[in-house]
Amino acid sequence: MHRKQIPCSGEELPVIGCGTYRGFDVNAEAAAAARLQNVLTALFTAGGSVIDSSPMYGRAEAVTGNLLAGSKAMREPSSPQRSGHAAAMPASRR
Repeated sequence: MHRKQIPCSGEELPVIGCGTYRGFDVNAEAAAAARLQNVLTALFTAGGSVIDSSPMYGRAEAVTGNLLAGSKAMREPSSPQRSGHAAAMPASRR
């Protein structure tokens, strides 16, 4: 996947990421949440690593965190660059 460098930090990030605003705001026990695991697996398999989430996205942040905690395809996360992003990360990965 094509990557771009962040000017202020020099960190390279993939140009494509995954937003969680509406698609991940589902009941964590629902079949919809299980299907979202495939979305994250596809992202990581393609070389992606950027996931946008926020406490303001309803259940999306908690659902994303639970899916990441159970993901075998997940890479070691980068340090969150803004407040709020760490909350989506499982505590064992912060």
